[in-house]
Amino acid sequence: MTSAVAGSTRDRTPGARVFTSDSARVTPLVLVRLLLFFAFAAIAGAAVGYLVKRDRRYLRFIGQVLKYTLLLLLGALLFYAAQRLLIV
Repeated sequence: MTSAVAGSTRDRTPGARVFTSDSARVTPLVLVRLLLFFAFAAIAGAAVGYLVKRDRRYLRFIGQVLKYTLLLLLGALLFYAAQRLLIV
């Protein structure tokens, strides 16, 4: 029988993730996902507020959240495109 060498793939459990300093940093994709999560949470909260109170200001708020979320996503898209063009 051979013993497992330290650091080899045999001594790790399947699906285990090795955390390095690169995986600890926040990637821009995580920021986009957080933006979308908070936008959907705000829209859901405003929709519930509209359904409960029937006040149209909640609908205006949903429109503003959608508008600014799309603008921020467009800015992120342009940033990614510029970054890819400058790197390549």
